[in-house]
Amino acid sequence: MRIGGIVVGLLALCCISTLGQGTIQAEGIGTGEAVLWFAGTKVTAEFVADFSITGTLNLDGESFGFTANGWARGDGDADTATLALNAWITFSARGTTDAGHEIRVHGGMTPTSVDADVAGGAMGSASGDFLATLFLDGDPIYVRGSAEGSATGGFVPPDDPLTMQVEGQATFNMEGTVVTPSAPASDEAAAEEASDAPDAVSELLPWGPEEWPEHLLDELLSILRTLESQIQTQSETVEAPPAD
Repeated sequence: MRIGGIVVGLLALCCISTLGQGTIQAEGIGTGEAVLWFAGTKVTAEFVADFSITGTLNLDGESFGFTANGWARGDGDADTATLALNAWITFSARGTTDAGHEIRVHGGMTPTSVDADVAGGAMGSASGDFLATLFLDGDPIYVRGSAEGSATGGFVPPDDPLTMQVEGQATFNMEGTVVTPSAPASDEAAAEEASDAPDAVSELLPWGPEEWPEHLLDELLSILRTLESQIQTQSETVEAPPAD
């Protein structure tokens, strides 16, 4: 995936609470390409992929199975000497529950790896945090947890001769808990929060905002808050956000 193999997502805040026993278990597959730039032992990458996710949301004693399809994209950096890899990934998918209700899954991950031999085409395994919004019949449900997986791929002739290009597939597992911003202390605070929804979503992030590339963080916060997210796949034109 653009990083053909790095698609595999807790900041504990006193103002965050869980909703009952709400949990999510899911597994996904990303198939796509990565464009790599080498500078000595340092590697930077952009990736884009078709993305599918299948899972179960357990909420208030009920279970909702679902399947959704869409896109994943992001940036990464790696070191061919240490085999360390970091990535920042956004994803968006649309589908249905087993009962036929519409569901959309928008979110982001921060996978890291210590065995990614990018120069050798072996992407290894990766794990990290994720945060996602599940819009179930239009109603947002926030889930946060950990993701882990691995990827396989191989080099292909690059579109740009100054880069290297990988095509591959990643599989990953996600487990998490339903979370929500805590209720405001007063009606006045509630009105203020309603007019400033971005802060309510931002406080759920399991990482510091400064840890993400700015353009990807902006995209992540936008799709976490918004039901309507443009769904694109590899079969369509997909452009990764420009680097800062």
